[in-house]
Amino acid sequence: MATKPRSARSKRARRAKNAEASTPEGKKKQEGWRETVRFYVIAIAVILFIRTFFFTPFRIPTPSMEDTLLVGDFLIVSKIGYGARTPNTVGIPFTNIYLPGIEFPQTRLPGLGGVERGDVVVFNYPPSSTDDPVFGTPAGTPIERRHPYVKRVLGLPGDTIAIVDKQVYVNGEPYQLEGGQQQNWLVELEPGARVGAATLQDLDLEPVDEATMTRLYGQARTGSTFGVNGTRDEVDELGALPAVRAVVPLVIPDDRGESIYPLTRRQRPAAGVNRDNVPPLSVPRAGATVPLNSDTWPLYRPVITRYEGHAARLLADGTVEVDGTVQPTYTFEQDYYVGIGDNRDNSEDSRFWGFVPHDHVIGEVKLVFLSFNTERYYLPRVTRIFRPIR
Repeated sequence: MATKPRSARSKRARRAKNAEASTPEGKKKQEGWRETVRFYVIAIAVILFIRTFFFTPFRIPTPSMEDTLLVGDFLIVSKIGYGARTPNTVGIPFTNIYLPGIEFPQTRLPGLGGVERGDVVVFNYPPSSTDDPVFGTPAGTPIERRHPYVKRVLGLPGDTIAIVDKQVYVNGEPYQLEGGQQQNWLVELEPGARVGAATLQDLDLEPVDEATMTRLYGQARTGSTFGVNGTRDEVDELGALPAVRAVVPLVIPDDRGESIYPLTRRQRPAAGVNRDNVPPLSVPRAGATVPLNSDTWPLYRPVITRYEGHAARLLADGTVEVDGTVQPTYTFEQDYYVGIGDNRDNSEDSRFWGFVPHDHVIGEVKLVFLSFNTERYYLPRVTRIFRPIR
């Protein structure tokens, strides 16, 4: 039996489809499909516009900001105060996929104000893997494609920051723990007394584990002393118990050192320099000029080469060459900050990797809009919903 050519069948199918589309029902289907596509395109464009220039969500993945922010908190980060940054890469929205090698100049739009001491700020993680092989991102990664990080700003441009036996000093003045900021404390009990785990749990205090006590502090838990992690208000309640003789900051001994900035993780730490004892650190300020020599080079090398994009090196005679010319001084091109986690002894922050450049700042954390307890089947923490951040 003869069959019609395929081209004839295709033409007939197209004519039937066109005839169907010309009917009122067909026109309604086409219009409905176009309206659906138009709706989603507009919705995505509006969401992208809001995320880029006004607000963006952020999820807390680690306990470094406890008790202010908890693991499982979903935050609203405002870009209005500091000014939003214009995009400098091309990629797929809501993903980390982007076209490498294509970058545009990044500009910060005018904001309502500047970064202030005590602000909880989200920024792109500054270190590169060449300096920080544990946490750093590959060198050359665009700023906006670096991992977002959150810390509390304690050091502003031009400040001098130091830490002595856990006490933070800003321009020579002590900066006290406030609100949800917490650290490790050493608890000393009265002879023969004891404090049970239930008591610590009621006070929302977490015992410092034996491994940390031995590795970091060089002492094991005894019958009369142990370590806890908590806020000042929490340990004040603990110290008021009859069984407790004293509660003091748990400080790393002077004979133990850590790779504190400007040392890298590959360099041998100096004794007495650790997260609890940080020598005075001058925070760079835009327009400020500092001397360049073998003493200042380790401190400002990442600023000059990585954040401000100059080719620089330390010469054998102790002078510093910047862009091919020996320079006795250097003038900073932007502001920098020092960010430290509210959970002081469980935070990877400026003490370890240095300054936060202004062009890495994303925005200020304003409130928790959702929170889920990751340790209890992701049940919602109702009391934290729409909770403002202090």
